[in-house]
Amino acid sequence: MNSDKLIKNLTIATAFFLPVVFNPLGFDVFALPRIILLYLFGALFIFITFIKWTKDKKISIQYAPIIYFLPAFIFFVFISFIFSAHKHTALFGYSLDYEGLLSWICYFLSFYAGYLYFRKAKDIEKLFAFLSIPLLLVGTYAVIQYFFDIQLMEWMQKQEITRASSFLGHPSYLGIYCIIVLPAVMALLIEKKNLSRAFYALSVIFGFFALILSLSRGAWIAALGMGILFFLLNFRHFKKIGLNKKIISILIIGIIFACVSAGGLLKDVWQRFLSILNPESSSIKVRLYLYKESLLLLKENWLVGIGADNYAFLIPKYFSAAWETFRLVAADKAHNQILDYWISFGIGGILTYLSFLVLWFRKSISAVLKSGRNCLSGKERIFLQSIIISSIGYLIAAQFHYSSIELAPIFFLFLGIGAGIMAMGGIMAEKKIEATIKFSHLPFISAFAVFFAVFFGFKKISADCAFAKAMRSNDLGESIALLESAIENNPYSANYYFSLNELFMQAGKKTGEYSYFEKAIKVLNQASGYFPQDYRIYYILGETYLGVSPYAQNRGYVYGKAADSFSKTLELYPNFSDAHLKLGVSLAHAGKENEALDEWDDCVRMNKTNSQCYYNLHVLYGKMNESVLSEENYEKYLMYKKAE
Repeated sequence: MNSDKLIKNLTIATAFFLPVVFNPLGFDVFALPRIILLYLFGALFIFITFIKWTKDKKISIQYAPIIYFLPAFIFFVFISFIFSAHKHTALFGYSLDYEGLLSWICYFLSFYAGYLYFRKAKDIEKLFAFLSIPLLLVGTYAVIQYFFDIQLMEWMQKQEITRASSFLGHPSYLGIYCIIVLPAVMALLIEKKNLSRAFYALSVIFGFFALILSLSRGAWIAALGMGILFFLLNFRHFKKIGLNKKIISILIIGIIFACVSAGGLLKDVWQRFLSILNPESSSIKVRLYLYKESLLLLKENWLVGIGADNYAFLIPKYFSAAWETFRLVAADKAHNQILDYWISFGIGGILTYLSFLVLWFRKSISAVLKSGRNCLSGKERIFLQSIIISSIGYLIAAQFHYSSIELAPIFFLFLGIGAGIMAMGGIMAEKKIEATIKFSHLPFISAFAVFFAVFFGFKKISADCAFAKAMRSNDLGESIALLESAIENNPYSANYYFSLNELFMQAGKKTGEYSYFEKAIKVLNQASGYFPQDYRIYYILGETYLGVSPYAQNRGYVYGKAADSFSKTLELYPNFSDAHLKLGVSLAHAGKENEALDEWDDCVRMNKTNSQCYYNLHVLYGKMNESVLSEENYEKYLMYKKAE
């Protein structure tokens, strides 16, 4: 098998397995197996390419001028990594996201694989045919998950299903995945004339059904935009499309039957749809709030950015007291792709990315509209049009969500295929760089990349499985040993430290041995070395000191350390009301009552419904013989306690 065929098959396999691979034995069920798959794809792509260059005794790089923008974009991602506050995260990505610099390199390789190896209609057709299978699998499991409440993952079995997520792990990811792949499979429906049409029709029906069951409003808006674009691209020549009335009827009947058989789903869909138009809905409020606070972060980091996936560490500093309302929402990204990329990669990154997209769409849409005046065949035009529609849909949905390793590789693969079609059709000029080499160490270097991907995967998976096993175990000693093993294999997961800290505290309270409390403190101090910008570590460390205080001989020292930890928390997240509450507790125990009052006043200013703050004020004012203030705060305590 030649190198070109190897890379084609590697790319198809990656696109095929990316949305369906998962690890039921681990805690990070979805994202971790996928980033390992993506690293393996990138490493093997480089390895095969370097072997080819060595065999041919020359380096050969084929490209179109439009592609300049993507390496330039990766360069700015690298610059943001250099200046990032947390370089490990900027390189490998945030836990459960993994969208660091290495992921972006893999995205570029995915684009280049599509550009170089999927130019011919038969290769694109083969790829799209393979993609119809995971679309059917994803759609089928979405139906099973939503209507029968069947979960493959143990840790999800206790959760109530209100939106389908299928194998994608998140309802919005499911919706956007369907947005990307549906046009590609529908292109096969248009183009194919044999019995395989029935299978593609089935995939499309289940794909549409999964899109509905995701209840992803961003994906629905994208679907509407895609429909409008399809009409605009084809309103002059619908008769030439080749999609006969029989196929249209099957699709419509299948989708209507699916919706009608859904029973109460239609009501859920309608309510979810109406919430798009309601600016007071919680998710819209969260997004608007995040956009507002993200602009403050952008204002200070607009030039070179903060680095990939560093957002979760830095945004709490800019949260106002209003964030207390949304604090349970994960704020790991800005929930808007353009804003997120600008914050992460700076002005150079966002400009090169947008410039590439503008040029790509200008050329591709022009090629489709002028297909009679260029070298595109009927198949190529249909495939290019499906890619344009997929890409537009992805970009529309991404303005309400964010990039992810489940979706971005397929998006960039499609962009690369589109560029390859245009290059083959003579729509874009191509150039080639060649350089003769006598002997190359490149295969040995690339073999190291493959080894790294395998080693990285083994260590991460081992750690994740140990963590999941520790969470399931009822034996405290076994759980502690498993978590220590998980941290040894992967010291860059904050959740491991939090869980081990909790187990040490349990062991200390159970046995009365102070050494366990010391270990609980030590493990969080260790974590702070890996995550110096994570406010959660210092907050839990402060809580640990407060929890240890009843067992400590020198309580004044412990309360002082607790106060230091909560103060550090507030440096990173100034408007965190619970941290003000706990800092006040620490200061009160340390005899600094006036300072404690200030902290509790800040607490109720930021969160007027925090009953514990009012109770503490009631008690402290009582000790200070301020009976009126004490009574006022007690009344507020009773009012808000009752409402909890």
